[in-house]
Amino acid sequence: MKLKMIETKLNLGCRIDFMPKDKGWINCDIVDFEWLKKMLQQKLKQDMNKSKLNKVHSLEELERMVRTDNVNYIPFNLLEFPYPFKEDQFELVVADGILEHFTGEQIPKIIKELHRVMKSNSKLIIKTPHYSNATGLTMMDHRNFFGVETFHFLYEVYEGFLGMFKPNLKVKLIWKHERYNRHLIKVIAKIGNWFLNLNPRRSERYFANYLGGFEGIEYEIEVLKTEN
Repeated sequence: MKLKMIETKLNLGCRIDFMPKDKGWINCDIVDFEWLKKMLQQKLKQDMNKSKLNKVHSLEELERMVRTDNVNYIPFNLLEFPYPFKEDQFELVVADGILEHFTGEQIPKIIKELHRVMKSNSKLIIKTPHYSNATGLTMMDHRNFFGVETFHFLYEVYEGFLGMFKPNLKVKLIWKHERYNRHLIKVIAKIGNWFLNLNPRRSERYFANYLGGFEGIEYEIEVLKTEN
């Protein structure tokens, strides 16, 4: 008898960057799934290099997931509470390229609701453009900008967050993304990212402008829940 997969991972604001159902993922965005499938097909027609990584998977792999019904997708609005999930459901939540579309007033509310549906000791991974990224700054639908200190409010009394997250926030600066096809660029990006993350706070302060800005920034936040 085939055991039912327990969905314990949430991929927020996924667009066409789906994660596989057979690995326990639920994918979410605000639009209809049929619309996303059309978007994927359009991209497959336009992009000659279908084996190139989109974010985690190539276009070929994404198309195969959809074709084999290996995508669990739930459309909902991140600003409509509560979310359609149980308390303590997820051990991993990834928000890649989504929180920059919300205001500083909306983001704490979203994070509070994510805390509700996440297990104790689970991880929230947030990936956004860095505030020094010129492309991110000029996109009209970006409402917030992120740096090394952005999420330190999670460890203060502000909005009642104190005690909701473990005080071991991890921050990673992305000078250049390492998913480039060209080997030399990938090596340079890897070395540069390693060096800058020896001390992200100092690197942000002293190198962001000289290096032409950082492409992105990533946060790893661990959930803390007390027993009732």
